[in-house]
Amino acid sequence: MIIDIGASINSCRGDICLIYAYDTSIDNRHTQYDTMFPLKNGKNIFYNDFDDLVEKVRQYKVEKALLIHSIEHMDCPYLLLKNINANEIFIVTPNAVTNKADWIDFGHIYSFTEASIKNLIKRAKPNYQVDIFTMFNNLDLVAHAKI
Repeated sequence: MIIDIGASINSCRGDICLIYAYDTSIDNRHTQYDTMFPLKNGKNIFYNDFDDLVEKVRQYKVEKALLIHSIEHMDCPYLLLKNINANEIFIVTPNAVTNKADWIDFGHIYSFTEASIKNLIKRAKPNYQVDIFTMFNNLDLVAHAKI
């Protein structure tokens, strides 16, 4: 099973999609989005409280966890990663060194470099092997962590 922990309502790639609706206007429309973006074997689950999101994440044991352009929006990326129970974790986030758009996106709470994303994952998941790659002309970082 794959869990996608995202910040966007139209980008779920998993069997379970937990959406952190930090924009409260999204939270008020989540029933509409479940209809517009239904999942085959799962459902969109919306949270506007970070602690509720972390509690829900803790309940799932999955093969893979995806965080595609979402970790930079989370209130506490360390706490989120610490509570993910997956054999593999894939993270895509803007590269703070080369991606100038990362500095002007007011929805981003955190910015990451190759070293900082690797250190974050290693602190939260000390038993995981972590590899960092870049893509899109070094604008995005891709982190792959696995047991």
